[in-house]
Amino acid sequence: MRYILTAASFALLGTLAGCEAPLDAQDFGPAEVSDDAAFEADGSSSSDHPFDDEGGHHQPVHGAGHGTFTGHLVWPRTGAIGGAKVCVEGAPHCGSVFEDGGFAVHGLHAGVSETVVVRAPGFVTLIVPLDLQGDGHRRMDLTMVREDPNSRPTSNGSIRFRTWSMAGYARPIGTDVNWYAFDEEGESVGKATGPKAQLDDVRQGTYDVRYASRSPLMCARTSGWDGADANAITVPVRAGAITYVEQSCIELSLD
Repeated sequence: MRYILTAASFALLGTLAGCEAPLDAQDFGPAEVSDDAAFEADGSSSSDHPFDDEGGHHQPVHGAGHGTFTGHLVWPRTGAIGGAKVCVEGAPHCGSVFEDGGFAVHGLHAGVSETVVVRAPGFVTLIVPLDLQGDGHRRMDLTMVREDPNSRPTSNGSIRFRTWSMAGYARPIGTDVNWYAFDEEGESVGKATGPKAQLDDVRQGTYDVRYASRSPLMCARTSGWDGADANAITVPVRAGAITYVEQSCIELSLD
């Protein structure tokens, strides 16, 4: 058995680094400009970074790099989210977030694992682990989740998985995808199934997640740290937050 990859698929892989990550087609609603004042910061204090004390084997690098992270923050019912903060964990700065939900974070480092923390009033904190490569630029559109006013504070978090098809904009991959999460001792902590899946009630810490699919896939990861091999991704989980893992894939034809 061998994998067959078409020339068009190679072209898609080659251009992925410059493509925009797709919106979640079912989560995204009509855009409306928020009346809230947008946040723009050139140097926020360390108190703007709620997870600075977290350790793990992926440590942030201090000092300005040349990488950028851009995109939009959206919520299904109203579209754009204003008044948010998009910060690099452990770094002395946050990005700019505009009234239409657009954001831009500068000073990231290519080839280094970094963590972006997205916070907006009334929404669950979103954690975006990034490994920038090449030109050090990444663009993603992030769907936020409203906080439940009746929920109690929790020491656990969640991991949201999205597997998109390179063959269509905002189109989930057509085959089943299973995600398996393991703690640092190699013990299984749960499984999530589907191209749009979520693993909840995960203890705060660092995890290795692996994916398997019914059909062979070739994938390019948008968010999540490098794992031990091509099918492994390292993921930080924070208390009360959602960690976002995203990849775009093509299904391989079998001979």
